[in-house]
Parts: sequence; C-alpha cells; structure tokens
Amino acid sequence: MAPNIILPPERSASPPPTSAPETEAIGNARSKTRGSRHRVIAVAILAQTLVLAGGWFLAYHSFKNHVAKSIEHLVFSKNVDTADMLADVIAELGPQEIRYGTPAWERLQTLVEQTRLSSGGFACILDAQDKILCHPDIRKNPQLLGKPMADKVLEQPDGQNVELSKTDPSRTITGRVVISEGNTHYVATRVVPNINGRLNVHQPEQGLVSAGELATQGFILPGAIAGATVLIMTTVIVSYLMRRHDRVLETVNEDLEDEVRSRVSQATQTRNALIAGLAKLADYRDTDTGSHLDRIAEYSVLLAEALGQQFPEIDEIWIDTLRIASSMHDIGKVGIPDAILLKPGAFTPEERQRIEQHPIFGADTLIAVRETMGRDDLVEMSIRITLYHHERWDGTGYPTGLAGEDIPLEARIVAVADVYDALTSKRVYKDAVPHDKVVQIIQNGAGAQFDPALIEAFLKVAQAFNQVRSRLQPPTPVIPDVIPA
Repeated sequence: MAPNIILPPERSASPPPTSAPETEAIGNARSKTRGSRHRVIAVAILAQTLVLAGGWFLAYHSFKNHVAKSIEHLVFSKNVDTADMLADVIAELGPQEIRYGTPAWERLQTLVEQTRLSSGGFACILDAQDKILCHPDIRKNPQLLGKPMADKVLEQPDGQNVELSKTDPSRTITGRVVISEGNTHYVATRVVPNINGRLNVHQPEQGLVSAGELATQGFILPGAIAGATVLIMTTVIVSYLMRRHDRVLETVNEDLEDEVRSRVSQATQTRNALIAGLAKLADYRDTDTGSHLDRIAEYSVLLAEALGQQFPEIDEIWIDTLRIASSMHDIGKVGIPDAILLKPGAFTPEERQRIEQHPIFGADTLIAVRETMGRDDLVEMSIRITLYHHERWDGTGYPTGLAGEDIPLEARIVAVADVYDALTSKRVYKDAVPHDKVVQIIQNGAGAQFDPALIEAFLKVAQAFNQVRSRLQPPTPVIPDVIPA
C-alpha cells in the first residue's frame, strides 16, 4: 500500500539549536525567584515607610493641636485665677480714687509688679476709660500711663465677641484681644468697682505658641526613633519570614523537581526503549545478527564528533539525540515484503522502485508518532534521518532527490555510516568487503554520493570505524572482489 504522507524538502541542514540544559533553566528560575523576593521586600519596606511617615505626620499635627488647645485652656484658667486673686486683694483696700503717684497708686503698682506670670504674662490696671493706670513697665516707660491698652472687643473662647465696656462686672471674662497688629493677648478681665477701674491679666499669644512648639518639638526625635525602630524591625521580620518561606518553598520545589526529573527520565527511557524496539523489529527483518543498529549509532557518533568544529549545531545533546535517532533509519523496511527484502539476487525495476519507498514508509510511521505525542527533538531528527539518508550530494538519490546542504546534516552523516556498514557486512546477496577497500570506495564518492566535508572527517576517524566494526560485527568470510551493485 502506498504511503499517504510525504515530507517536503527541507532547506535547513540541521534541526533547530537545542534548548538550554534543564539545570540552567532551574538556575534561571531560582534567580528570578530571588529577584522577585528582593522586590517584595523592597515594596514592603517602602509601603511601611509611607505608612509610618503618614501616620507620624498625622499624629504629630494632632498632638501639636492638642497641646495648643491644652495650653490655651490652661492659660485661660490661670488668667482667671490670677485675676480673681488680684481683684480680691484690691477689694480689701476699700473704695479709693487712684491717681498716678499717690500712695494708693503705689500699692497697686507694686501689686502688679510683683505678679509673676510665665511666657511674658503680666497684670495691669485700667481706669474707667480703659487706659493704662498701672503696668509692670510703667516706671521704666512712663509713656505707658494713660495709653489705651487694647482693642475694646474681646473674642471669647466660644467664638462670641463682647465689648469690654459691656462685660458683667460680677465675674471674670476671658478671651483674645488684639493689642496691636500681629500682637494678640489672651486676657482675663474683671471690673473692680472700689477703684472705678478694670483689672486685666495678659498672656501674649506668641509666648504660648513658642511654648507649644517647644513642647511638640520634643515629640519629633522620639517619634522618628520609634518609626525607624519599627521600620528596622519590620524589615528584619519580613526578611526572616521571606527567607523561611523560601527555604520551605525551595524544599518543596526540589522535591517536585526530583519527581519531575524522575518522571521525565522514566518517560524518556520508555520512549527510547520503544524506539529501540521498533528499530530492532525492522532490523530483524534483515539477515544481520542484530548489531547493525549498534554499529550505525557508533559510526554516526564518531563522525559527528569529528565534525564538531565545523558545524555549530553539533553539541553533546545533539550527538546524544543522533545516537538514538540513527537507529530509526531503516524502520520503513517493515513495509517491504520479505520476497524483495531478502531476495538473494538482483532486483527487478519494480522491486527496486518498491524498496526505494522504505524511507517514506519509515517517515510516515514516525510522523504518526509525532501527531500523537507532539513535537519532540528525537522524533524530528529521526524523521529527517529516515526520509533523507538515501539522498546523494549530487541530487541523484531517493526518495525526494535533495542535493547538497539541502540534505539535513544528520541524514548526511547516517548515509556515510550506513554505506560503510552495508559494505563491510555480509548480506544474503553479497559478502563483506574489507575495511581498506570500503574506505577507498567512500572516498571516491565524495562530491557525488557524499558531502566532501564529511568524507574529510570520515578519513580522520576511519581507523576508529574499523575498531567498532571489529568489536560489534561477528566474523564472516570475506570475498574481497565482490562489491554490491
């Protein structure tokens, strides 16, 4: 039955370059994992830094506002207490008319001078027109006498404004008063009826702001130290946990890798065993004792190693693949009837045409395997060897008539190995040819049947070919002058 699949001529002389070894791939994966881990740690530290900085900023401003409110409340309370205390002292003096320089004025002036308040605070006494009567600095600066003390509008803590002239004389009122542009005081004010005046206790706002800032500045360094400590601890903990996780993950991955390697190895061994069995099945159709495939593999490897410097695609993996794939070269012979395959005499034209189809039978078989199992470097090379190992350098071979470097390199190699083994082996239709005579025949075929570059390499390893033949080929009687047609 004629085959239904024929491969088109291939333009490349060899299969695609072999991929990186598995160990290198695993190493690259681990390197990427380490890089990913470092990025995770960096992102975690950055996120923690942003959170800490934002939290510290909000906490600082909240604390600062809290301190300012607390100081303001404390100042208002202190001013009220001071004003009430001084008003009680003045009330004990009884009704008096206060004029500058009088003994009564001296007593009140001494009282305000002896009143000590923090942050630049002071007490003063105003007359009925809210002009300065007694002030701590009046002796050094007499111009203060009779000077209006402040804006007559008091801004209370609850936000309400009240005129000083309309304050309740029975209680102390607190609030903020603008003394001059940019100069605001916290004031507690109280009417003192017995002197027909008013008592004010002042606390400059600027002094309180400075005190608040001084109090909150002490929070900056401890806050920064605490934040840095948290950041360092977070970094250490995250790094430790990541390393611990990586160790566990690496252990799991190593177990998985071992399992994958084991299963891949088993699958590869199974595949190779099936291929070897299939090749042996074809080999047993012939009259050889069964070592033909072993010899072809050894010859092909010797020739490929000799060509390694000339062809960059030839490496250790390529050669290992060639060793197995070369055994598939005659698998198509299972499709040739025994009457033709084992015929001791010359073939008729019809028989020759039939036997020249065995490369196509073999390629079709392997293509069916590929369609079932998917792409595989070994199967791909086996298909090329099986289909093209009877092509000739000058284009007169079969089954497709490829020429020159259009014939895949592996097929050109197996062609030399196959001819050498065929000539040096006994068959039903011929006897074995001596090694030296075969070397001469192959050398004469350079440029016609064989790639000249391969023949140069073959001549360098011809003695090694002979050693393989002597080791793997059973002794047979040799008739030197008989050469197959």
